[in-house]
Amino acid sequence: MKLLSPIKPPIYNLLSLGERGVGKTVFLVGSYAELNSVSDIDPDLAPNLAPSLWFECQYNPEKELLESILNYVSQTGHYPPPTLKITDFHFAFKQRKRWGVKSLCYFRWWDIPGEYCNFENPYYQTMVLNSHSCCVFINADRLVHDASYVQSLETITKQVVSLARLIDRTAIPYAFALIFTQCDQLPPGAIGQLQIEEKIQGLVTALESVSAKYQRFYTGIPIVERDGVFKLQSNGVSSAFLWLVAELYKKKSFGVDKSLEASLQDKTDSQKLLPTFSPKLLWGLGGIAALIILGLGWNFFLKQPNSTPTPTASSAGNTDQQVEKYEKLLKENPQNMDALVALANLYLEQGELEKAIPVLEKIAVIQPNNLDWQFNLAKLYELSDQTNKAEKIYDQMLSKNPKEFKALVGKAMLRQAKGDFQTANSLFKIAEDVAPSPDLKKKIRELSQSKPK
Repeated sequence: MKLLSPIKPPIYNLLSLGERGVGKTVFLVGSYAELNSVSDIDPDLAPNLAPSLWFECQYNPEKELLESILNYVSQTGHYPPPTLKITDFHFAFKQRKRWGVKSLCYFRWWDIPGEYCNFENPYYQTMVLNSHSCCVFINADRLVHDASYVQSLETITKQVVSLARLIDRTAIPYAFALIFTQCDQLPPGAIGQLQIEEKIQGLVTALESVSAKYQRFYTGIPIVERDGVFKLQSNGVSSAFLWLVAELYKKKSFGVDKSLEASLQDKTDSQKLLPTFSPKLLWGLGGIAALIILGLGWNFFLKQPNSTPTPTASSAGNTDQQVEKYEKLLKENPQNMDALVALANLYLEQGELEKAIPVLEKIAVIQPNNLDWQFNLAKLYELSDQTNKAEKIYDQMLSKNPKEFKALVGKAMLRQAKGDFQTANSLFKIAEDVAPSPDLKKKIRELSQSKPK
């Protein structure tokens, strides 16, 4: 008799959209703390306290990071600073039953700096295409009280609507959680929700026009003090996670648990909906402002002259075989630019920045005068929290050309994030002077006035 193999829980990717400082990290940590506060209680000893659902980190470094954020709040009484790099968190969503504990599913959460939440960023595009559901974060306090914030939400609204329309073409059960942060700063109950509702009619109308599956969540995570110890008060915050996981689990029940990219591929067959992520194409589509201002002037997913097409996530097939192929080519010729760029692309599409960086470092050495490669290497350093190395590259670029626009903006943003506003403002001023268009000059001014929270 042949034994059946155990059914493996599905793995899902959760995408997050929201500006820097909106509270994505606080929401994640608050949900984690809420669902895990009593997860270790023996259900036989305290059945009323033991939760039936919770999620836990799969890897110790990620758990230590979450715990360090909670410790930071406990010791300082302040919220953690905005995220400065893309951080992956891998969770197992578990359920306690009479006969034991069961893993319902695994999910991956990308905690992403707001300035990288831009569809013109190739790395972010890869995240979108591999996602199964989306969390959209909106600062409720600023939404109600700050008119300029409503205007700044246009970018997020466009991203969400574009994604919803793309999903509508696939008819997959993709869910959006609209998470309003800092609701504790608004009048409680229906009054505060009505104030929010008045400001988001455009987004809601657009989502309903394509029959998008969405749910509103009103959250507030104040810091409270008890017996001299500070902690996040996150009652009910995790409801957004619970709803999303429930929606994802419905997919599994109906046999539909593919990512957006897989569903698009099924629908279009050999037709490719999205082009290769070439910065030349992005710039031609009018994305130069966002690419440069937000530091996303990537040259990955770029074909070298007379080369074969760079593999993408949907065409690479067996990634290990592809990597082996290009490594073999590089053993024969370590300066094979086609192989180096293709290998960098493969690593980036797998989210393996630590492997992509050494490859791009080789590319930058081979072509030291190509400032695009230098700039892209700097951005990878930033994403991997190696800001000193990134700033060193910006300095090298500026030594060659003191008016190099991308380097000016890149270094200014780093100085600003580190609290060196005097140097940042000086660099922003030069960048504004050399900016090639009035729109870019305006964006530089706005960027120079936005201080990290």
